[in-house]
Amino acid sequence: MSVKYIKLGSKLSNFDPMIITINSPFFFIQNMTICYKCNANTPVISLAAASYKTLKEEIMELNDLFFFSNVIPRDEILRNLLKTKFSYFRPFFSKTADQEYWANHCVFCNAAQGDWFLHSEPGEAFFPLEESEWKNYLFINYSTVQTVEFDGEPTKIKNGNIFQKIARHIDFGQFPGA
Repeated sequence: MSVKYIKLGSKLSNFDPMIITINSPFFFIQNMTICYKCNANTPVISLAAASYKTLKEEIMELNDLFFFSNVIPRDEILRNLLKTKFSYFRPFFSKTADQEYWANHCVFCNAAQGDWFLHSEPGEAFFPLEESEWKNYLFINYSTVQTVEFDGEPTKIKNGNIFQKIARHIDFGQFPGA
C-alpha cells in the first residue's frame, strides 16, 4: 500500500525568503517535469538538506528532509556549483513572486519553470504523492567541508530518510551536468 501526500510539510514561511545556511553534506535533487510551454520533458533541480540554520534558529528533524525553493545564492561557492553543473538553473524575475530568484528553465525552449508550481503543486517535480515516485529522483550528493548560504524557503519532506534510500544517488563530481 502506498502512502498518499508524502510531502506533508506546508511552507515554513509565507513567500518570505529567509537567509539559510546549510552545511555539507547537502544535495541537489534532480527530477523531470513537463514544460508548460513546449511540452518537453525537461530536468529540474532543488537544493535539499537534512538540516539548516537561519539567523534565528537551527532546524534539524530526524527522518525528514528539506527542499528549498525561491533560492537566491548569497555566496560565490553556491553560484559556482550551480553554474558548473546546472546551466538550466539560473536567475529569473517572477511576476508571481514579484522578485528575482534562481529558477529552473526548460532545456528545449528556455521557458522558466516556476518554483511555486514545482514545489507546491501536488504530483509535480518536488511534491511527490506516492512512494513509488521516489525512485525517479536523483540525489546529487555534495560532500565537502564547505557551507553555503542563500535566501530561500524551506519545505519539510516527511520520511525523508526513506526517500533517500529509495532514490538514486551520484556524487557531485561524477554528475556530468547540463
